[in-house]
Amino acid sequence: MAAPSPVLYALHHSIEPQGFENLCVDLLVREGHSRIIPGGKSRDHGRDAEVRYWTDSKRDVPQTAFQFSMEVKWEAKLRKDIAKITRHSASIERVVFVSSRPITIEKQDKLRDEFKASHQLTLQILDEAWFRIRLEEEHADLALKHLGITVPPTPGFNATQIKLQGLSDENQQEMLRHTSPEKLRATFTAQTQADPENSGAWKGLADVCYFLRDYDSALLATSKSLKLSQDEIEKLNLTALKANIIAEQGIASESRLLLNKAKELFLAIIARLGRSIDYYNLANVLGALGQQEASELHYRRSLEIDPSYAQSWKNLGSLLINMNRREEGMACIDRALELKPDLLEALCTKASVMVISSGNSTEAIQLMEQAFSLDPDLELRWPHAHYWHARALCVEGRFREALVIVEDRLERKLDCVYLGALAKGILAKLWRSDPAYIPKAEKFFTLRIDSKERDYPALIELLDLLIATEREDEAWLVLEDFLGLKELSIRLILERIPLSISDLTESFVSVEYYLRFRELAPLIYYAQILNDCELLPHDEVPEILFHLLLPAYFKLAAKFQEVDTNDGSSETLEVLLETYRLISQIFVAFGGSLLFPVRPETLEKQSHLITNAIFIGRDIPLIEVSRLLGFLIGSANKEIPALYIKSLPEQTAVIHEAWLTGILTNVGEDWDMKSWSK
Repeated sequence: MAAPSPVLYALHHSIEPQGFENLCVDLLVREGHSRIIPGGKSRDHGRDAEVRYWTDSKRDVPQTAFQFSMEVKWEAKLRKDIAKITRHSASIERVVFVSSRPITIEKQDKLRDEFKASHQLTLQILDEAWFRIRLEEEHADLALKHLGITVPPTPGFNATQIKLQGLSDENQQEMLRHTSPEKLRATFTAQTQADPENSGAWKGLADVCYFLRDYDSALLATSKSLKLSQDEIEKLNLTALKANIIAEQGIASESRLLLNKAKELFLAIIARLGRSIDYYNLANVLGALGQQEASELHYRRSLEIDPSYAQSWKNLGSLLINMNRREEGMACIDRALELKPDLLEALCTKASVMVISSGNSTEAIQLMEQAFSLDPDLELRWPHAHYWHARALCVEGRFREALVIVEDRLERKLDCVYLGALAKGILAKLWRSDPAYIPKAEKFFTLRIDSKERDYPALIELLDLLIATEREDEAWLVLEDFLGLKELSIRLILERIPLSISDLTESFVSVEYYLRFRELAPLIYYAQILNDCELLPHDEVPEILFHLLLPAYFKLAAKFQEVDTNDGSSETLEVLLETYRLISQIFVAFGGSLLFPVRPETLEKQSHLITNAIFIGRDIPLIEVSRLLGFLIGSANKEIPALYIKSLPEQTAVIHEAWLTGILTNVGEDWDMKSWSK
């Protein structure tokens, strides 16, 4: 036997007529009747004497009357009151009769048919079963409000609260106290499947999908709800949700088209409503579009309307910091934390700014630990939280603790560039100071060596580690694999220059700037010179040459960084000339592979190619050192000293003589021309 319902007991014994009327109106409003107004008045204040009726004020829809009754003899009362309602209100086409008493389905059907025939009215009857289901399954808060009954939360109740209040970072703690987003999603999905015309269910599904960052599903659900909704304010709120979804998609994909569409929608909403949150949302979009001044203006407008809006203070603070107004920005973030001490984004932002700007790592660590204590899954809302926590620990020299945090996050986000770079830096320190970390560091760096994705910091560390542990042969294999070499030996080429693998590794630290130089001075220019001289280098030469010219760049750039490039001193000139000689030696070191992919079959062909190679030896090294000199001095906005201009050509003959000797020797070795090479 089922237990008696406390809701029904209270409904029958503990509520007065006015309270019953208020309960009915609250429930009907949540059912979609959002504009119920009084249409009559009470004549009897006794317990079972409720005869007041209400009407629906929605425009362009048939008028509906609502009648509420607690009477035991409800049927006679229904007949009398409907006669009265229709006599005084000819526009009424539909009556919703709400009774606290049980009414059988058979009786409901009979009355519907009767009033349709006699009064041309559509009758809907809601009895005690309706109250029980609504108050126990969906609207437990109204059971507490009107009946004083505490009902355990159900999936239906949780879903109802989302429909009413939405689901956001601000209210998630309250909304998810008794459920989870995944359970809510399942509930709303079931509701939309059972009733595809239920606008509220589609809106609830949209809110939950948006919270879960499933923007495609959220947008679909929002569109369906918009088509079904009949309430103008609700449509504006749905449009705001749609604009937020589009804005998030635009930010994630860096699509200005989507961001501009979101901007258009928010401007229209502001014109109609002009709420604080509407200006806040527009400011977010403007910031993503790079319109910082306009974004600041709208954040401030948001705060004029609602000075207590902590999230708006926080975002304004972040914007000002990005505009290099750090003190103003930090003041805004502090204000956000005054209003809402547990605002996670403000805690994390303040911590990150402290690490970058003030070096106050101790307080930054405390702020991050506070944020994680409030939300252990903080990474879902702020993906870089672990990065800043670990970076703050590094500032304090707590590398082992930082590594634990970074490794844990990389298990779930292995391709995060920032975490990867931080892990490299931490492991680079740890393996040098503690041999116990060498295996872990080697494994980490090895995973990042890929000829298609050039991770130079990882390569540098792995080569240094292998050399430090006396495994130079392995280091050469790693380097050749990194360069994608199959036939040529970079080790042999370096030995001819001569350069060590450490010389090459040391120069890799300047690869970012070297790449800028190579964009302005591409190697394809030398390929054209070689082709014009009927020389066809091996396919692997360009890749090796690109990297071997790095030490020349590094050598000269490092010297110019030490001194004023305009000083024209003999010491600086000597470094310039050494770089010139090094460049020539690098080209020469390729030997036969610079001239032709394989050894030509005839002596005549060999002689022809070598002659042409000797000819270009005067031009290519001089062109490369001149381009390099021009780039480095031009980057410093300086003029090339006259001494440099005069000295480089003067050294050409000497350097070309070395080219001649070197090319004959190396080509002779590669093509097994022993007598010639001698």
